[in-house]
Amino acid sequence: MASPLMRLRDREWYSPASNELAYPGDRFIPTRSLMNLDFARSSLTERRRRAPAAIDSPVILTPKDEYRRRVEENMRLDSEGKPRKMLVFRGSPRNSKPSVLLVDEMMKDQQERLRPTDRIRHVPKSADRILDGTALLDDYYLNLMDWGKKNILAVALGRSVYLWNATNNSVQLLLTADEDDHPTSVAWSVDAKTVAVGFAGSRVEIWDAVELQQVRILEGHSGRVGSLSWNQNVLTSGSHDASIINHDVRSSHHLASRLKAHSEEVCGLKWSGGGNLLASGGNDNLVHVWESSKMGSSRYLHRYTDHCAAVRALAWCPFRSSTLASGGGTADQCIKIWNTQTGEHEKEILSAHGYGQNQLSLWAYPSMTKIGDLTGHTARVLHLSQMASPLMRLRDREWYSPASNELAYPGDRFIPTRSLMNLDFARSSLTERRRRAPAAIDSPVILTPKDEYRRRVEENMRLDSEGKPRKMLVFRGSPRNSKPSVLLVDEMMKDQQERLRPTDRIRHVPKSADRILDGTALLDDYYLNLMDWGKKNILAVALGRSVYLWNATNNSVQLLLTADEDDHPTSVAWSVDAKTVAVGFAGSRVEIWDAVELQQVRILEGHSGRVGSLSWNQNVLTSGSHDASIINHDVRSSHHLASRLKAHSEEVCGLKWSGGGNLLASGGNDNLVHVWESSKMGSSRYLHRYTDHCAAVRALAWCPFRSSTLASGGGTADQCIKIWNTQTGEHEKEILSAHGYGQNQLSLWAYPSMTKIGDLTGHTARVLHLSQSPDGCTVASAAADETIRFWKVFEHQPRRGSAKLDDEGRLFSLNRTHIR
Repeated sequence: MASPLMRLRDREWYSPASNELAYPGDRFIPTRSLMNLDFARSSLTERRRRAPAAIDSPVILTPKDEYRRRVEENMRLDSEGKPRKMLVFRGSPRNSKPSVLLVDEMMKDQQERLRPTDRIRHVPKSADRILDGTALLDDYYLNLMDWGKKNILAVALGRSVYLWNATNNSVQLLLTADEDDHPTSVAWSVDAKTVAVGFAGSRVEIWDAVELQQVRILEGHSGRVGSLSWNQNVLTSGSHDASIINHDVRSSHHLASRLKAHSEEVCGLKWSGGGNLLASGGNDNLVHVWESSKMGSSRYLHRYTDHCAAVRALAWCPFRSSTLASGGGTADQCIKIWNTQTGEHEKEILSAHGYGQNQLSLWAYPSMTKIGDLTGHTARVLHLSQMASPLMRLRDREWYSPASNELAYPGDRFIPTRSLMNLDFARSSLTERRRRAPAAIDSPVILTPKDEYRRRVEENMRLDSEGKPRKMLVFRGSPRNSKPSVLLVDEMMKDQQERLRPTDRIRHVPKSADRILDGTALLDDYYLNLMDWGKKNILAVALGRSVYLWNATNNSVQLLLTADEDDHPTSVAWSVDAKTVAVGFAGSRVEIWDAVELQQVRILEGHSGRVGSLSWNQNVLTSGSHDASIINHDVRSSHHLASRLKAHSEEVCGLKWSGGGNLLASGGNDNLVHVWESSKMGSSRYLHRYTDHCAAVRALAWCPFRSSTLASGGGTADQCIKIWNTQTGEHEKEILSAHGYGQNQLSLWAYPSMTKIGDLTGHTARVLHLSQSPDGCTVASAAADETIRFWKVFEHQPRRGSAKLDDEGRLFSLNRTHIR
């Protein structure tokens, strides 16, 4: 309604939202906020006399006259002969509620949004859907995925580009490159009708996404095209040749301008929503902001030099068009917020996006507080794409989400969700219903989204069986088995609180081993790794010249292999799927054995000294040798030698891949620890080098609940376990201990307090090897006393895929057994 004044209709005061009287019974109370102030200022004591109208003339009352007449009626004397008091209640009003017209609806909406709430932001614990992305290149500098506004995801896998329709789950093959080429970037056009694809061969191809046909080829670069961004009919490409080209796809001479400001590969490009600004990031750690009106020269608007690693992640703020966010790589791990109008650095977030636990982190802006992490990936996150629009759409007069055809409201309780619809719907004023002329009988009924929204609310606001207005969001009576909503508690915070909550439970430390195996002929050599426990609950151990497989479930023992008289095994390691065993030998070779068929699969050469350490990372087997080198073998390829790493000066005696497979730790007889990135195995350039140990480092272990934390243990002269943060490279904690010495014990420590819980004693000679059972409860220790002892150190927590236990929840019964 154009004016907040109440209107007169049939001489009754009414609200536009309802035909009910706005005053309860005989108590007429004029409200100052709902009328013109001239009415409120009218002097009741100085009534203006008017000439009496003619008898036959019709009585015409203006709103002001009607107002005065009503006031006069309520100002008469009461039953006691006293003047009636207009603004004083006689007795308590029955169920009196404030009128919905007392608050300006727009102001009310603003107040509601600004009012602090106790609702906790819900962060999903797992992905809603998972697609296999086989052959997705692990290259940080490429942009291989984009989500178009028609709800179709374009992704490059290997040499091909696929289109996955998120609405109907269909998949189409768009293109396949030649054998010596592959896609390096993809980008949907603004209208989502065409897809631009950059290639390693330096060209850009435009493809029709409907006909699945190539439209044209754009040349101009001399290196791979790793980044693309559209601005209407202009396609901007960034290349390994450090240049940026603007292609006008409408013109036969497509090269509109070339920009040169980066000194290394351009790996990030993003046009602003208005199309007036372009942001570019490069491997030179720089960010440039360009104006579309000044693309004729390589003169940028702003240059930001604050990052200390390559910048590929760029995003413009959707509600503040001059705000830019840029994210640096591993060595930087920062997200910086820039004001492109002033060129100033506004905010900064310290994060490890795509690293650490390979998580995605969600942050609140502008407070820059962390809301939560989205975990699930087992390797670093390379690409992000957002669905074209988060708005719910109207289809067949039902509210639905593009990801599902299920109704967005449960049963008879229609609860509009602000986050899933246009805010105009949420702000629609139920008290200001717009009256429309009735449509013709035969004309079709066409409802806009706002009309549909109001109709739904009206249906749920009708009177109930008792004649009272239906309360839309209030239950009548207590629901059965009422439980607090899962949305009211942040699950991640709740889980952390449970783990940090102090308990009075006393930690049980075993006094003796649960089982002892005789390990006759076990070599007393600190630098070798002769035992490993596979996920199928089978222990592989090298005794003398042979390797045995002991099944902890049924106590069976199998002989896997026996070496020649002049050779012997020096290391064993189960594959990730526990189907094969890798065995290193003193003769410098590595053999792969089928653990089911007990047959040799292949031999891997490459070292010139004994192979004392092995570690698997999916299909890659990493070996460390007495020749001080590390080799990554790709067991799928006939040419297995994928890369050779050289950083140690003496024997490599410890190797361990992290749980996510993105980091490799190596320890050597030169007292050094190196941390390597899987994405940079082509050179011998390590991520971190730790020099704090003063003895050979063979014991390496990654923290299972904090994937960036590494523990390393030194030898006799060192007797220290050091805890490292591989994200920052800093030394976090240190334990001084005599593990395997003194009483030949195993010591158990609490993390992160670093307090000693207890010792596990029983061995009569130094402890050489440790392995943990697949269920995580039992630890096997092999010592120079030629025994293998099993310690149930941790409590059993049932989980899917765990080892088979007996009726008492144990891996095996207590007795002493001979392996051979």
